[in-house]
Amino acid sequence: MNRNSTQIMGEILNLSQEQVSTSTILRSCNLPHPRFKQFMGKLLDAGLIAKFEKDWVITKNGRTYLTEWKKFYDLAGNFGLEL
Repeated sequence: MNRNSTQIMGEILNLSQEQVSTSTILRSCNLPHPRFKQFMGKLLDAGLIAKFEKDWVITKNGRTYLTEWKKFYDLAGNFGLEL
């Protein structure tokens, strides 16, 4: 199953609930480094994730986004839609 951008960003934010290293995100999300940089740029620009020394951590806005994204994803699944 192919993942879309919002699913990958959700995975990154979910992993970042505790401080997480770049290499952990790369391995866990199975991303090549250039795509990782694109996603992190988008998440940083949106204020959903922050860099803390060498690690990444979700922001308050990121937690809100992740909660709402999970609700939407679950709702769509209840109607038989795949996102």
